[in-house]
Amino acid sequence: MKIRITLVFIMILISSCLETRVKINRDFIENNGWRGKNYINFTIKRLIVPDSIKFEDIDPFDLRSLRLKKVIKIDTNFCYRAKHSNDKKLSKIYFNSNNEGVKFVNCNNRNDSRKKLGQLQKQNWYFFRDVNDKNEYYVFIDKTGKASTHTVNPVNW
Repeated sequence: MKIRITLVFIMILISSCLETRVKINRDFIENNGWRGKNYINFTIKRLIVPDSIKFEDIDPFDLRSLRLKKVIKIDTNFCYRAKHSNDKKLSKIYFNSNNEGVKFVNCNNRNDSRKKLGQLQKQNWYFFRDVNDKNEYYVFIDKTGKASTHTVNPVNW
């Protein structure tokens, strides 16, 4: 019995260590799941959210609801696809500085490609898709520059 409990504990410990961790703030996005990969591809969109909606008032499970879809819009001036494909393996991509082999391509104009986006703006919402195979991320940068994240698993809505 002790051996079974020990094995279960070890399996839980190992699985938690292997879990993909994503960190997003004003300056960078980090995903330990990118380690060892030569190709990274994700989308970042700035959202237009009415001032009446506060980060702490949003239930993460409500982010896909029709009620919120009616009031949250995509800022068509800020939608980029981050692309990285070269031999240098990255786990962190900076928004405000050049990253070797990374370019940000405008979702609406493929001719608009840049090496850096700049810091994510304060008092704005962002949506990240395809960062990993499991989740989507809604990020709010508050007036002090602190990022708060709602992680949404798209299969659970």
